[in-house]
Amino acid sequence: MMKLMIDMPIWKRPRVTDLVLDHYRRMRRRLAKEIKIDIAVVGSEGEASRSLAKQHGFSYVECQNDPLTGKWQAGLNLCRERDADLVMIAGSDDIIGDESLMRMIDIAVKHGPTGMVDYNFIDMLTGQMVYWPGYDEVRFGQTIGAFRLMRRNDVAAAGWSLWNETAHRATDAVMDRSLSCTWASCSRLDAVSTKTPDVINGFGAFVAPQHIYSDEARDEFLKKFTKETHQRILKEIEWYRSQPN
Repeated sequence: MMKLMIDMPIWKRPRVTDLVLDHYRRMRRRLAKEIKIDIAVVGSEGEASRSLAKQHGFSYVECQNDPLTGKWQAGLNLCRERDADLVMIAGSDDIIGDESLMRMIDIAVKHGPTGMVDYNFIDMLTGQMVYWPGYDEVRFGQTIGAFRLMRRNDVAAAGWSLWNETAHRATDAVMDRSLSCTWASCSRLDAVSTKTPDVINGFGAFVAPQHIYSDEARDEFLKKFTKETHQRILKEIEWYRSQPN
């Protein structure tokens, strides 16, 4: 049976991180007969971040938060140590459904590095969910950073060094320069990023022109992630709404 490891740096936002790790803990149990799943959680807050990873049963490594490329690379190093057959890149607010994950794995095994070209975002302060169709103009058709998936041989061909430049942003561009590959692409997957108020300004500018889901359509979409994850997301939205401005 193949082993998938998800390279996931975490920083602050413990409530959302706990939500996401709990989703993958449950997923690991549901898919136990199809694939082994572990997460290389990369924290920078000592015991606070280590305990989050360990309470959900995932692997952990400590690394300074800046530069972010160093943090991603620390997670990749842990994936190598744990003998991952497949490596996926995901942020601490990124959630994907079971069927979509297995679909991506099937494509990656057959065709090599695989990624998504569009995405969904939830503003955890307002509860608004939007669809982003992907990059336009120069980067049209390129895969986004979240949920990029590679086989062990793909990463080994790059010497297990995908983030060999010092950068805190545009880390997927650094990764592209290291891999120099053609990505197989997926669209309209059951995947969402749960954005918290501390990143809302950038989030709003990023997706404001795009499609906005009604609350009913949002809830129908979130049900694809299981009842537990759906209800947990709604609970966290209510919590953020209750906080003083």
